[in-house]
Amino acid sequence: MLKKLFIRVWFGPLPEWMPQYYNNTADLKRYGFDWLVVNDYEFFRERIQQTLGIEIAPYDAIAGTRKAGDFDPAYGVIFAEELQGYDFWGHTGLDCAYGRLDRFVGDKFLADCDIFGNDPGAICGPFSLYRNSDKVNNLFRRVPDWELLLSDAEMYGFDEIHFNRIVQQASAAGEIRFKTAFHQSHDTEPEHFPVPRMRLEEDGTLLDLAKNKETMMFHFHRYRKWPIL
Repeated sequence: MLKKLFIRVWFGPLPEWMPQYYNNTADLKRYGFDWLVVNDYEFFRERIQQTLGIEIAPYDAIAGTRKAGDFDPAYGVIFAEELQGYDFWGHTGLDCAYGRLDRFVGDKFLADCDIFGNDPGAICGPFSLYRNSDKVNNLFRRVPDWELLLSDAEMYGFDEIHFNRIVQQASAAGEIRFKTAFHQSHDTEPEHFPVPRMRLEEDGTLLDLAKNKETMMFHFHRYRKWPIL
């Protein structure tokens, strides 16, 4: 079984639904998916200095913002130590609930894939996977002025905008194998307002009751509460 590690860095207080989130993600270990949530600013600041050689913005300038997402494409380098022994790494959100990931991005699907983005034709901030290789891990360095974009306090959408262009260029040149899809439900859909209609089965299957079908994940960035009762 391929080993996959999802990483989420977060600056500031964690959301109140973290106990449910940890339970949900821990259940996916049996299907080859592990999680690492990093909420220690000083640890991350020192790690960035060691691995990327840059200084990030002060805590007060970025705590509670989405700035952490700008670092997503560089996790392969930043967390190289933690990624030893893993075949893939990924970035996702804390405002996501997950189903049977193995049915959507399982070993067979990933066998001929270097990067997967859960957005048609693009990198997806809330869910993307990367092969743990030097070529893929260092692809973010091709973004012009990447050091300035990451060290600044402003959130630039580094993953879905700047890095996405590099991935598409590398894919078009045949340098990497880039796969995309849209395996998710989300709370901006009218059928999930004002209360999401989702159910998590005992085996980890996530059902979208509004659509009467299984889904890989539910993104609840508007609802801001754990969406599964």
